[in-house]
Amino acid sequence: MEIKIRRKKKAGQGIKKAAPKIEFIGTGCTAFDLALSGKGRRGGFARGRIANIVGDGSTGKTLLALETAAWCYHNIKKVRSKIFSPVKKMSIVYNNVEGVMDFPLETMFGRGFSRSIEWIRISTAEAIGRDLQRRVKAMKKGDFFFYVCDSWDGVKPEEEVGRFEKEARTDKKISDGYGLSKQQYVGEFFRNITDTIYGDEYSTTYDYQTNQKDVTLLFNSQIRQKINATKFEKQVYRVGGKAFDFWTHQVAWLYRAGKIQPEKKGKKVTIGVKVRAVIERNKCAPPWKEAKFPILFDYGVDDLGSMVDFVCGPQAKGFRWGDIKEARKESFISAIEDADLIDDFRVHFIETWHKIEDSAKVKRRPKYDEDNS
Repeated sequence: MEIKIRRKKKAGQGIKKAAPKIEFIGTGCTAFDLALSGKGRRGGFARGRIANIVGDGSTGKTLLALETAAWCYHNIKKVRSKIFSPVKKMSIVYNNVEGVMDFPLETMFGRGFSRSIEWIRISTAEAIGRDLQRRVKAMKKGDFFFYVCDSWDGVKPEEEVGRFEKEARTDKKISDGYGLSKQQYVGEFFRNITDTIYGDEYSTTYDYQTNQKDVTLLFNSQIRQKINATKFEKQVYRVGGKAFDFWTHQVAWLYRAGKIQPEKKGKKVTIGVKVRAVIERNKCAPPWKEAKFPILFDYGVDDLGSMVDFVCGPQAKGFRWGDIKEARKESFISAIEDADLIDDFRVHFIETWHKIEDSAKVKRRPKYDEDNS
């Protein structure tokens, strides 16, 4: 006799899950991904949005932009997106406004990376706007576009170029409106480029999921010292004004937290810097999250090192995880790498991060309980 067993459905079983509203692209640093998105895997900068990295010199702005570009180059075609079409054509454009790039790119990010990126140098705000507008309008279904502007501080208005040349010819200073046209253009630039990315705002059939183009923009900014700031004000600011505050979805401020100086033969040797990232604006996850990570010269972000620091403590006297036990941090990292356990340790790190975050959450009853209303 055949016996049929009726299994009780679990809560939520059979209910179709809604597609996610936000997906992310990695930054090469798991701690930074978590701070930006709350996700360690498939976290990072919001895909299809506008992000801004702000920091002083030698805080890793350019390096993080390169790390993100490298992540896109190596991974974006493997991602199964629930929002965007499968990537058929990948375009990564790096607008190196500052004109200098001294990193050993092939050593750091693999062969083919530097040849696959389109390196350009467009230094006027209006020309950047025109170039971006043309590129985005030409995109088709299945096109992925990641654009870096490094940095916005090096961008100037076109009228400034003409004024500078005229001053050189006439040997006279022309100060009419000097420095204001760039600031005025920022709002216009973002308004128009977002309309192009997100589709026709006047369409009666507008659908965020289907109209948006797969475009992610990342702008780097240098901090400036605020003159006559009171002790209650922030002492630094970044160029771009309120338009950058309004149009960006994620803004990460980077601070140099110290140098990495191991002692070799009685001498301290500087091999990198410690960075603290604070997500001061975030429309995609809770803001004001922090991440700390080391950056090693000619290597990049030390992702595993940052995870070890978080789990074990940067000043730990001993390092232990599972069967691995070492007295020194470098030996501990080498043991994880040699055992091919980086992904396993990353899972442990992410779980530890979430446990700490969950323990800090305020436990309150819902304001509106529909079942008991």
